[in-house]
Amino acid sequence: MKKILVTYATNAGSTVKVAQAVADELAKT
Repeated sequence: MKKILVTYATNAGSTVKVAQAVADELAKT
């Protein structure tokens, strides 16, 4: 499995949740 660094920044403070959601979706493929 390839390692992918997902970075995401927001002003709303939901950075961790968004990054985790993206990582979870990528992990499914």
